[in-house]
Order: sequence, then structure tokens, then C-alpha cells
Amino acid sequence: MDKRKIMMIFIITIFSIGSLHIVDQYLEITYFGKTLVKLLYFVLAPVTYILWTKDNFLKNTFEKPLISYKKTIYLLSMVVFLGIIGIFFILKGQLNVSTIINELEEKYQVTSSNLIFYGLYIILINSFIEEFFFRGFIFLSLKNLNQRFLAYSVSSISFAIYHIAVFKNWFSVSTFIIALSGLIAGGLLFDFFDDKPNSFINSWLIHISADLAIIIIGFYLFLL
Repeated sequence: MDKRKIMMIFIITIFSIGSLHIVDQYLEITYFGKTLVKLLYFVLAPVTYILWTKDNFLKNTFEKPLISYKKTIYLLSMVVFLGIIGIFFILKGQLNVSTIINELEEKYQVTSSNLIFYGLYIILINSFIEEFFFRGFIFLSLKNLNQRFLAYSVSSISFAIYHIAVFKNWFSVSTFIIALSGLIAGGLLFDFFDDKPNSFINSWLIHISADLAIIIIGFYLFLL
């Protein structure tokens, strides 16, 4: 039975990320439409898995998830926030700024006037959806099936591939490699802080700080 559950997790992961890549890169639909598709794959699919297998990775999610790492999480969130902004300014010359702005405006209808709205959604809601899927569904489900190696590797690599598929046109080759490595390392770090409490809330708080830094960078780019 465990093998069937593992296979279900793999199939949902691959199909979800692949489908969202096609929707994001090749289909001309609004950002709202893409958000609905994302909810379908990143929320409804895992919930279907819970109902089908009776393996509920949400069981411990809201039961004092920060008790083990509270001060560490807050400190790390600040480090991540400052680190992303610092790395941006170090590597700014290797970014395709015009491509980034064009994609934000044309693909996602993001402008300087509505960036606050999108920013709040990305920081608070989108980050939760992604942590629900990558750390909740993939990591915790595999870990609870006694597949810790697969849990760490699959969740971190799939997390990196998903984001690189979105941002692939934004970087030079060298920066792309750095970004891919950073995302995998970040995913592993997120997994670590979710492991002991068996909850994805720890990684969600760190994710919020990362997205906050990215939105601030977005404001900076629009003002250039």
C-alpha cells in the first residue's frame, strides 16, 4: 500500500508542476485564471490524496508548530530577507531587467500601480499554497511513509524546478545555476525546520520573508 501512496505522490507532483509550467509559459490566460489552475493542482490534488489514502499530513500543522524553533525561525527569516536583497544587488548586472519587467506586465498584468495588490497575494496567500504543496503534501506525506530521503530530495528539487520554470528567462546562465542551487538549498532548509514539528508553518514564515524581499525588489525594478 505504501508503494501505491508513494507513486501517487510522484504522479501528482510531476503532473502538477508540468501542467502549471504549460499554463504559465504557453497559454494566454489571465493571472486570475492561472491562480485558479494553481489552486486546482496545489490544493485540490493534495486534498484528494488525503481523502483517498486517509493519510492526513495536516494533522499536526496547527498544533504549536513553532515551539521547537521559534527564535531561530524569526532570526532566519530576517537573514533570508536581507540575504535575498543583498544577493540581488550583487548580481543585478547579470539580470535581464527589461525581460523581467516585460514578463510581469505582459504575462501577469503586473504594473507599478497594482504591484501592492499582487505583492500582498504573493506574500501571504501564494506562499501558503506553495508550502502546503511542497512541504505539506510532498515532504510530510513522504516522511510519514518513512521515506525521509525521498521527502527531502523530491520536495526540494521539485520546488526548485517549479520556480526556475517561471524565472528561466530572467537570468544569465551563470546566475541561473546559482538560482537553481539556491532554491534547492532553500527547499532543504525549509524541510529541515518542518521535520521535527511535522508542520509546514515554520517554512511558511520563512517563505513569507523571502517573498517580501522579492516584492520589494519588484518595486525597485519598476522605479528604475
